[in-house]
Amino acid sequence: MESMGPCNVGLMQMFDTRVIPVCGDLGQPNLGLTQDAWDFLATQMDAVFHNGCYRELPVQLRPDARCERAGNE
Repeated sequence: MESMGPCNVGLMQMFDTRVIPVCGDLGQPNLGLTQDAWDFLATQMDAVFHNGCYRELPVQLRPDARCERAGNE
């Protein structure tokens, strides 16, 4: 959240206690998570915000090319 600029301290504290980032692999069953992690998420979370994309990139990708280009077509 630091990239958003100055933020109310109370909001940051609430964010830190309520939002848990979880890294997974979109190409794997259950996002590549352990069974314990998957079960925890399935039984304890109220909401999931998905921020992943899968894109087959060309072999020689220009340095200035971006994954977000054209809304992931």
